Amino acid sequence: MTIAAVKIAQKEARMGDAEYRSLLKRLTGKTSSTQLDDAELAIVYGALKNAGKPLIHKPTTGKIWALWYNELAPYLPERERNGAYLLGIVNRVTGANLVSVAGFDLLDAKEAHVAIETLKAKANELNPCPF
Repeated sequence: MTIAAVKIAQKEARMGDAEYRSLLKRLTGKTSSTQLDDAELAIVYGALKNAGKPLIHKPTTGKIWALWYNELAPYLPERERNGAYLLGIVNRVTGANLVSVAGFDLLDAKEAHVAIETLKAKANELNPCPF
């Protein structure tokens, strides 16, 4: 993936600079495409290509994202609160080789279960329930 391809996808999505930089920050924790590695470029490219399209996800994908946003990300250092970090966790524990967070729908039931249980355990490590 190249920066040029990402910039073309940005124009095709009719996304302004402020919205684009917000997307970069949300997905990668960075504000410039020149700071992105190949995996992050692929994540941003996928998000831009899907911008404005309705997304239909598996329930397990929704669970992964809910755990991430509600249970795990708030307790991580800011530099780790991005899609690339989540993607790395999921790839590591499942053995999948997903290039984008959009690929969570490609996980089979067993892989999704492993990812969900890992995120639960990591969230519990960072913020154990007092009860």
